[in-house]
Amino acid sequence: MPNIAVGEIPVYTTDLGTAVNNLRFKMREDMLIAHSGFPVAANNVCSAGGGLFTPRAIKVDLTDGSSIRFPVANPANIATAMAAFRTIPGFACAHLEGERWRFIPPALVGAAGGNNTEYNIPDGPTTIITGSADYTSDLIGPTNVRFKMEAEPAAIYVAVFSCLENPVIGTAPCSPTAGIQPRKLTVDARNDNGGTISRLTKPQTFGGDVVDCAQTLYGVGLCVRYRGESARNAHLLV
Repeated sequence: MPNIAVGEIPVYTTDLGTAVNNLRFKMREDMLIAHSGFPVAANNVCSAGGGLFTPRAIKVDLTDGSSIRFPVANPANIATAMAAFRTIPGFACAHLEGERWRFIPPALVGAAGGNNTEYNIPDGPTTIITGSADYTSDLIGPTNVRFKMEAEPAAIYVAVFSCLENPVIGTAPCSPTAGIQPRKLTVDARNDNGGTISRLTKPQTFGGDVVDCAQTLYGVGLCVRYRGESARNAHLLV
């Protein structure tokens, strides 16, 4: 069985645009040294920052049936890293796994805290709003995405809709991001029947757009979570 080593990313930039120093990860020692682009950690006593989120990574499948998960230090480097990993001996395919925050601490996005409002959803059919909006993909660059969201509760709809860039309501003729799961923020709010209301939206790009949107969502909901752009067989896109 291959030896496992601890690698260290000197500076990891989150999809929120924050910098995490000395972020550590585990990987097969041979792959870490030959292909990760990161050094072996001097020691493995502590690891910075990783408890809040799961770092983005490119998962490479090899022809021997094994898989290696390579972290990517900056979202701007995803396409370049994807191209480099295609040269690994035995490369079969690669998949993008977006950064994941199961809970974004409100203070990280400038919010005082969550909103405890209990919302009422009227009985009967819910109005569904569909359309398309501008989006900058980590893999293919500027494009657009489709959106679909419920119009009730109105306060939450206004918030999630405001996170879209240049939204156009109506039927979109095609989806240039087919095969890509766009980055998304999800807000969870309280329903007055004791349940949970969950609504998602799609920020145009990482960094400021994600932070501004998360701050807006905390104005209407109790918790906000995030998943970065992901894609199966992403090596076919770059």
